[in-house]
Amino acid sequence: MDKRDRQLDLIRVVATLLVIFQHAWSMLELDEPSPAFTYNGYRALIYGVPLFVMLSGYLQLRHPMPTGIYLKKRFSRILPPFLLWATVVYVIAVCLHRYDEVTSLRDALLNFIPFLLGNKINVAYWYIFMLAGLYLVTPVLHAAFASGSNRKKLLEYCLLLWVAISALGDLYPTCAFVTNFPVVGFLGYYLLGYYLCLYADNRALNLKAGAVGFPLAYGLNVGVMYLGHTSMFLQILEVACLFLLLKSVCIKSEPVLRCVRDISRYSYGIYLTHFVVIAFCYSFFPQYFPVSWATPLYTSLLVLFIEYAFFHLLHRLRFIPDHLVGISG
Repeated sequence: MDKRDRQLDLIRVVATLLVIFQHAWSMLELDEPSPAFTYNGYRALIYGVPLFVMLSGYLQLRHPMPTGIYLKKRFSRILPPFLLWATVVYVIAVCLHRYDEVTSLRDALLNFIPFLLGNKINVAYWYIFMLAGLYLVTPVLHAAFASGSNRKKLLEYCLLLWVAISALGDLYPTCAFVTNFPVVGFLGYYLLGYYLCLYADNRALNLKAGAVGFPLAYGLNVGVMYLGHTSMFLQILEVACLFLLLKSVCIKSEPVLRCVRDISRYSYGIYLTHFVVIAFCYSFFPQYFPVSWATPLYTSLLVLFIEYAFFHLLHRLRFIPDHLVGISG
């Protein structure tokens, strides 16, 4: 793997950890018990999905291909693992009587497809539907960039419009409906990741911008949230600076690089299953996972380790093909 791929692996690993952290926090229902600054400090760290989307933007937009081939390639990668793990999660939930509508085997069979399409199996799967929407838009973006005389300038205009609409939504909340719509809202991150990977290629400058900009944007974001407001502009700035910082970090230890590479390869499967491990820990070992501000911190690290070991075992045993469980090549 080249140096850039290693940097992208690191972004994916951090995004995975932040998603696990977000759900470890929300599933513990820490909204009330947490001190105000801890609560808002956590809220300002739940940007794993934007990092994933930025990474996808670069990887999907850099190599245009015929629409049919592209869509077949992308959906054949995301749908089989999604269907497999959604089925496993659904069976576990049915056995634990988590659905009021399901009281028999017949109910379970009849409700599976409606629950799957209605995103009722687990709310975390909204990401898959949003990602599918971005994939459907991608051929249009390929065509737009291919026909444009200046791709960089077109990207800058699009990003400027997105940031302007986001800032307008901060000032006038009624205008925020545009960026709150999942595909439209995340399309900006999709383009931003592509732009930063393509044109922000000064590693030293990126490292400085990320190291200074991320903590500054994060602190401002926490302060604004503590005052009872939200700022889409600060969120974009925070995620962009974190992306630049991670993109510029150079890891030299080979064991660490191998670990980062493996977690990156397992990240899709981890996304599809991590909440099951969190729920197991919280349900069966509450004495070790009390309602405390510190619990999500060590829970997310523990869950990442368990998931890593699980998918590493699946990869080694190979009794299920890697592409079916969400392990990338």
